[in-house]
Amino acid sequence: MAKIITLKLNSGNLQSGFSVNLEIAQEGKASHHQDPGKLPPAIDLLNAYNYWHSIYINLGKSPRLDAPEEQVKNSSSPENCQEAAKLVIDALNIWLNSKTFRSLRDALLIEFNSTQQPIRIIIQTDDITTQRLPWHLWELCEKSPQVEIAFSRPNYQQILPPFKRNKIVKILAIIGDKTGINPEADLEIWNQSGAELHYLIEPKREEITDQLWQDGWDILFFAGHSYTQKETGIIKINPNDSLKINDLKYGLRQAISKGLQLAIFNSCNGLGLARDLADLNISQSIFMREPVPDQVAQKFLEYFLNHYTQGESLYLSVRKGREQLQGLETQFPCATWLPVIYQNPAIIPPTWEELRQGRRKLDIVLPAHVLRYLHPVTVATLGVFLCIVGMRYFGFLEQFELKAYDHFMQIRPNEGKDERLLVVTVDEDDIDYQDQQGMQRKGSLSDAALSQIIEKLEPYQPRVIGSDIYHNFPVDSNYPKLAEFLQTSSKFIAICKDSDRNSNSSGIKPPSEVPLDRLGFSNTLKDQDGILRRHFWYMTPPIDTPCPTEYSLSLQLALSYLTQEGINPEVTPQGDLKLGQAILRRLDSDLGGYHQLDTNGYQMLLNYRSGEIAKIISLKELLTKPIDPNLVRDKVILIGNIAPSYKDYHETPYTRNSTLQEKMPGVFIQAQKVSQIISAVKEGRPLLTVVPRWVEIVWILGWSFIGGVLAWRVRSSVIFYFTEAGIFVILYGVCFIAFLGGYWIPLVPSALAFLATSVSVRSISIK
Repeated sequence: MAKIITLKLNSGNLQSGFSVNLEIAQEGKASHHQDPGKLPPAIDLLNAYNYWHSIYINLGKSPRLDAPEEQVKNSSSPENCQEAAKLVIDALNIWLNSKTFRSLRDALLIEFNSTQQPIRIIIQTDDITTQRLPWHLWELCEKSPQVEIAFSRPNYQQILPPFKRNKIVKILAIIGDKTGINPEADLEIWNQSGAELHYLIEPKREEITDQLWQDGWDILFFAGHSYTQKETGIIKINPNDSLKINDLKYGLRQAISKGLQLAIFNSCNGLGLARDLADLNISQSIFMREPVPDQVAQKFLEYFLNHYTQGESLYLSVRKGREQLQGLETQFPCATWLPVIYQNPAIIPPTWEELRQGRRKLDIVLPAHVLRYLHPVTVATLGVFLCIVGMRYFGFLEQFELKAYDHFMQIRPNEGKDERLLVVTVDEDDIDYQDQQGMQRKGSLSDAALSQIIEKLEPYQPRVIGSDIYHNFPVDSNYPKLAEFLQTSSKFIAICKDSDRNSNSSGIKPPSEVPLDRLGFSNTLKDQDGILRRHFWYMTPPIDTPCPTEYSLSLQLALSYLTQEGINPEVTPQGDLKLGQAILRRLDSDLGGYHQLDTNGYQMLLNYRSGEIAKIISLKELLTKPIDPNLVRDKVILIGNIAPSYKDYHETPYTRNSTLQEKMPGVFIQAQKVSQIISAVKEGRPLLTVVPRWVEIVWILGWSFIGGVLAWRVRSSVIFYFTEAGIFVILYGVCFIAFLGGYWIPLVPSALAFLATSVSVRSISIK
């Protein structure tokens, strides 16, 4: 966990000075230290910088610069540049040791000396000249190897990256005008990073725009000639064309909203580019603050990536890469001054692994003393409450709470079929039909039948087709069109099964023709009583799995349906999945009535629809009879086996006994899962969840107290029992109404607490 130190240099400049606010915070938390101060005018520093700059730009070191009119090559020597640099460093440290700033400096010194944590210092100012100064040479920072400095705009906002589906760093590299330099060498360095590299060499503007609108860029990289003119960054994209960031504004904004988190400008005078990108709220940029020689740019990229791809933080990777440039300073003076970070303070800089994987997240203490002579109601309430909470904590109430959960599920009103779904079933008659037609089967569904299903459905334009039937063998060579469809159609999702170490199941492979991004796993997590109450929708598969996908079949189908309606997945700061206004949260191990639940992967409670989930058509009927186009158009099509001989049946909250008739076929469970996600996003149908643990505890304690007060106050036995029955009905009704609204409130513990306390107090009060 890093410390964040923000130095806010409020309106001002080096000629007039700044009012300063210092804020210190832990990463992701509000600031715990704030301190005001002032920095006086720094005319000597400004003059020293201007003097150094005039010498530096005339060194003539083949920079990636395209503004030659201010440059008189080879008129300065490295020695003169180093001497001028020392004047800047001395003036900078004198300025930062000013009396009006000393209290802030002392606070920083205390922070630096009190922690070994990484420290990010963000200089927040709009003054471009102040941003050009070599702040990393502030003596406080130079002596602290865990510190790195970045700049930011005073105004910014957070843009959360979307849900990351591909697990690789995607880079869009733009190689601009190559005149006099060799920026293509940068591509060779990127190729060693293991990232997915897409590059454009001396492109046209429309080529860059088209690529920016594509999905999933993590890093934008530019190498070539650039410069800053009147605080505006300009890049030369080819020998004839130059662009400002504003010329790519809409494409960049789209790329940032889709996950672009880092821009690297390995080109000259990139400060204007970084400032313009900051206005679009990109997470962070790395740029060169002055003209940069070609060799320095390439070496920095190599050094930076060596550290960054090996797990170092972005900040420390930049610092170490910058410091390694010191070996070049004999030939290229002040090379270590050049690389700089521009940061959006609202966003935590990602590690390389986070760029690849995406970010993801997920007692009551009673007083030790118990006073004597407490009121019987208080004694009984606390005694029963502690007993009930203890029983619940150790799992003694789990089976009863789950039965109450099933009861509420069973008595909910019928919501009707989900009209967005169509289920194609394969039963025993359909299997016999395939055999009668001479279709060669390796399972319940032959390739001939699957080919005919697709040929029958495709003309009616289904939104997506998902097969819940395993096909762990290549497509029959007699059906090349089927093989081509599986390989190329984005509308088809296939199923596979991950290995299960607990049951020694080796898993089931997917069809070899279907690519990884169109696979969904079928694994389920049943409770100890064998009932399927949870929706397992995301996991990280082991390396040796036969089913190399992180997404369940239901999630793949739902995402395919929703993305075609412009609803794209995002990840919340807590690591949950956001689809539109719906958030799919992962379960806790002590969720509701559960005790030490297996919470591997991402799960949620499965909010079944009662009655038939969707319209159903058998395989034989589909292949032999005309079909209503409206049954298929824009629908999610699920193909699944319901033949008893294949034993793909599961117990659900609706299962009243263990007979086959009471169980639900697997394809209908998949339909329930798909419907749950789509309905939550499109209609706001509740996703079942629980109230916070402390609310559950207060709820149980409250009902225990109500039972005690009732028993103490009501003397008549008849009135007592009638009132108790009425209150129990109210408790039952409140819990059921909450369940209809998506909240599983503990009925069994609160009912037990109410009844046990009332009986205990009643037995005392009638003596």
